[in-house]
Amino acid sequence: MKKFILLLLTLITLSVSAQESCTNFFPVASPDGNYIYFSSNHTDGVYHLYRSNVDGLNIVRVTNSDLVELYARLSPDGTKLVFQAGSYGAAAEIYIVDTDGSNLTRLTDNTVYDGMPGFSPDGTKIVFDAWDDSNFPEIFIMDVDGNNRVQLTNKTGAYWQSSPLFNPSGTRIYFLEGFNADNHIVSMNPEGSDWIDITSPNEFGYTESYLNFNPDGSKLVFTTTEWNGYNGPFDVVTCNADGSEWERLTFSTDGEGSSYSACFSADGSKLFFGNDKLTEQFMFDIYVMDSDGSNKNRLISCNNLGVDLNETNQLFTCYPNPLKTNGFIKTGHIDNPRDVSFLLFDLTGKSVSVDYSITSEGISIKRGGLPPGVYPFAVKIKSLESYTGKIVIE
Repeated sequence: MKKFILLLLTLITLSVSAQESCTNFFPVASPDGNYIYFSSNHTDGVYHLYRSNVDGLNIVRVTNSDLVELYARLSPDGTKLVFQAGSYGAAAEIYIVDTDGSNLTRLTDNTVYDGMPGFSPDGTKIVFDAWDDSNFPEIFIMDVDGNNRVQLTNKTGAYWQSSPLFNPSGTRIYFLEGFNADNHIVSMNPEGSDWIDITSPNEFGYTESYLNFNPDGSKLVFTTTEWNGYNGPFDVVTCNADGSEWERLTFSTDGEGSSYSACFSADGSKLFFGNDKLTEQFMFDIYVMDSDGSNKNRLISCNNLGVDLNETNQLFTCYPNPLKTNGFIKTGHIDNPRDVSFLLFDLTGKSVSVDYSITSEGISIKRGGLPPGVYPFAVKIKSLESYTGKIVIE
């Protein structure tokens, strides 16, 4: 287990040091089906939390702190994110923030590791892993405000208990147990009793990690090195909640790259996940696929994130801006205008209808009946590269 943690730290360190291939991973889908939230280090080499529409468009940075923000999970009502600040070590603490980036609050404050948090299904509790007085990580639970911290596991010997997650019904907590680099999935009652192996204990180097449920709790999705062993590429697998009927969805052995940190969409029909096929090793983009593993497509990459709606150096700009009647977005030469799509949004992220036409030189826009305001837009080319900007209408 310890060597597996070092592998994850290497992943984080490498991605910070190579901004030309930034890392975007740990996606989590909003319960209303509209958004995904994820961690990216593209702006300043530090991981922050971002949000996009489920199609990868309309990307905005959610948090503006100087923290390293990882492993975010959403509250059941979709209004809050709980996350780990800091990579693995004594400096790691747990924070909570509203999904619009406001009300950032620190929940733990000590000299030991606290991390990998997740909400209970009723939103009143947070389950997490921590060191405290033990020599190895254990599972803890606390109130959503950080009070009433209770240790749930206390296994003797060099075993690590980590990455806890409630099932959607709240009847069980699933977590990872490992002696070394050999994690497997275990479930227990919410008070810490009745441990059941969900996946079989692994030999050294074969490890499961980063698990999530589908909305009704009948399926798990997780990452495994089942086909590659120690330090090998990860693959994404689904199974029944009792661990039966594995279905391998990604195939690193067939050149698909390492796939990591998958989550279900709000309706369970899709999976969002990190993949490094088109980047350097351990530099992930976010992909989407059907829940059976078909129709894999890249959603979010450094090309998408080259422009942030919270930044001023936008790649594409509408002229004039502010817009009064008609405008034009110059994109440079486009070989085939049919490869280009244009989307306009209001500040809630809702798509807005607008009259436009695309030529080889750019996009002509007619204001029509749009009321005054700020309208983010996205230009998507060949369904892979997506660029953003904003139009101000007087």
